[in-house]
Amino acid sequence: MHTTGVGGARDRPLSGGSSMSSLLALAWLVSGAAVAADAEMQWSWGEGVHHRYYIESEVHLPVPIMLVAELNTEARMIAVQTQLVIDCTQAREGRKDWDLECDINDISLIGAGMTGDQGNLAVVLQEIDERLTSARLQVTLKRDGRIGAVDLEDIDRRNRRLSQNAEHLRLLLVRALSGLDFRFANNATDEGTGWPQFDGQLMKVPYSRGSQGSGQMVHKVRRKEGNNWLIDTEGRGSAAPASGQASGAPNTYIMEMTAVGRFDVERGVWTQRKWTVIGEPTAGSAVNAGFDGASYLQAGSFVYLPEGEAPPTLNESGQSNAPGVEGPSSLQQWVPIQSLGM
Repeated sequence: MHTTGVGGARDRPLSGGSSMSSLLALAWLVSGAAVAADAEMQWSWGEGVHHRYYIESEVHLPVPIMLVAELNTEARMIAVQTQLVIDCTQAREGRKDWDLECDINDISLIGAGMTGDQGNLAVVLQEIDERLTSARLQVTLKRDGRIGAVDLEDIDRRNRRLSQNAEHLRLLLVRALSGLDFRFANNATDEGTGWPQFDGQLMKVPYSRGSQGSGQMVHKVRRKEGNNWLIDTEGRGSAAPASGQASGAPNTYIMEMTAVGRFDVERGVWTQRKWTVIGEPTAGSAVNAGFDGASYLQAGSFVYLPEGEAPPTLNESGQSNAPGVEGPSSLQQWVPIQSLGM
């Protein structure tokens, strides 16, 4: 729970005068145009470089996941909002990827649970908040911009129950990081016409037994504002989380997503991005048996935090009413996250 801001663009005025100054100004403009023409989207991860992000994520789960506290308290969660401040630096540089160490500087988790678990979820989430603050994520980031493996370190896995809980937490944190998963264009032609990415992290769902399915996203540079490029993304696919049932219909979701973000090609970082993913169950899905099936939702945003800039104050971790539930309650009302403006 700590604090954000986004740095503004700097204007560089040109002054006239003598013919020499005019020539120098022209040379500067030509040089700047050449840099812009040669610029491309690539991450910059020099030795000792830190990139910090403030991330917000909201996930609505059609099938609840079980979370546990260390002393046998457990609760089923059907929706969660995550606020996260991470500080990433390069641990290893390879020919095709980097290994990044991302410290969790601060985290907040607001969850909605099943009716029978009221009260338990708040206890569980507050304990998880304490365990995850100062934990570390090990992230493999490929040179083309895609996220590979994500491991959660410095968390208790000493028995099967806690190990399964740690995996649920890892998957929820991957949802928060999924907006950073973005395959860069191969060339300038792709930037103008659009280019695909298959099976991106945004098209996946956070269930520990894994999932089947496929998806395709199409990225396109909408416009270039100096070093800041505005990028649009649209995608469609399907996901079928493993149900763990020996028989019966699986749950299959038709997924659609949109995203928009800004990438700074001079600094080699995403400066901000926001996204929405909606999954509607197919008619034959188990969640549709006898009633209108529950949808999957993932929405989120992030903003880059330059050195010295504080993130927003995070909420206290705890329990909320389920999304869409109104009326008298001892729990706070669910308030959707506020996406960052572009």
